[in-house]
Amino acid sequence: MAVVGFLLVDGGGSVRRALVDAELARLATQNEWEGLVIYGAVRQVDDLEELDIGIQAIAAIPVGAAGEGIGESDVRVNFGGVTFFSGDHLYADNTGIILSEDPLDIE
Repeated sequence: MAVVGFLLVDGGGSVRRALVDAELARLATQNEWEGLVIYGAVRQVDDLEELDIGIQAIAAIPVGAAGEGIGESDVRVNFGGVTFFSGDHLYADNTGIILSEDPLDIE
């Protein structure tokens, strides 16, 4: 699936606390985001599976985030040996993620 708008969360790969839960994912769907890429953990997986949004994360755990509300937008992020730039095209399925500077002709 081609992702028009996606939220990328760099949690440093930590699985100590979930960075995304069902409430945040619902908000993302209301804002018409296509997907979430979380370099960290999520929680409430059963609820997340019911939502019409693609979600990729390292793990699922029951412990919620501290809710510090910090973050930046439209910045370069690097993790897993990949650098994500604002404007990149992201394609994902249950197997993994493809990142491209240009749109790809795939379905």
